[in-house]
Amino acid sequence: MDLFMSEDRGVTYLTLIGQLWEREDVRKVQDKLAELFAAKTSRVVLNLERLTFIGSIGLGGLMRMYSDARKNGCTFMVYRPLGNVKEAFELAEFPSIMPVLETQLGLDAALNPPVVPS
Repeated sequence: MDLFMSEDRGVTYLTLIGQLWEREDVRKVQDKLAELFAAKTSRVVLNLERLTFIGSIGLGGLMRMYSDARKNGCTFMVYRPLGNVKEAFELAEFPSIMPVLETQLGLDAALNPPVVPS
């Protein structure tokens, strides 16, 4: 699995490419997130549109990542799981546990909620 990081307007994007099923790959993502939390990163989007497979170790790792993000005051969202990855997310009921966004419009809305005048 390959991991790429980019930043745009205060949001850090982590893009996973390939398959997430080995402990070493989960650890790589967790280590990167730990660095981001230490740097007080407040918003992270995990882009999965190029992830082709996720195993039970990967799913468990994502749950820990989401929990760690919340403990560190970081907004953590998952973007565009597709195919087998999307099926695994639905079976594990991830959309009821964490923000899983399937469209750019949905991601934009989640990152930029409307301001309600007080």
